[in-house]
Amino acid sequence: MIRKYLVPLLLLGGTMLIQTTLTEPLRIYIRPDFILVLITLFALAGGGRSGVVLAGGAGLLVDLWLGRMVGMHFLSLVTVAVAVGFLEDKVFKENLGTPPMVVFFASLLQAAVIMIMGYVAGTRFFGLSGGLFFSVAGAVYNSIAALLICLPTFRIWGPKGLLAWTQGDSHGL
Repeated sequence: MIRKYLVPLLLLGGTMLIQTTLTEPLRIYIRPDFILVLITLFALAGGGRSGVVLAGGAGLLVDLWLGRMVGMHFLSLVTVAVAVGFLEDKVFKENLGTPPMVVFFASLLQAAVIMIMGYVAGTRFFGLSGGLFFSVAGAVYNSIAALLICLPTFRIWGPKGLLAWTQGDSHGL
């Protein structure tokens, strides 16, 4: 019971810390969104419910941390978690190429939701071509980050990853 809630909470806290402090040196016009990667991997492995709960908490934390357009990240991350949660039974999660591909499309979905919300709110971050370029570049960067996260996770915990360990199926650990 404690592992089910404590491990995702600690992972979210660590990811928030990494996202806010250590991603600046990794910036190449864009920076990886480790929070999106974590939420996508949890939603893919455990379904929409675990992803939505984690996405809601992370979205609120990010919105409070940024302090502008409160609710934008909450809505975009929850939308991504719901969309990825629908894929839980429809994709072959044990394949190492699946999580980076799902993270790529989840990044594009999040960027689309943020661009639409920015357009509705009257703020334009980039033009359509600039927003599209940064969205695709960010999606590629997030996919590479997902692959680098999935490689050791698959080796240590098997294809089900860390989520199986948090739910009590520890694979002998």
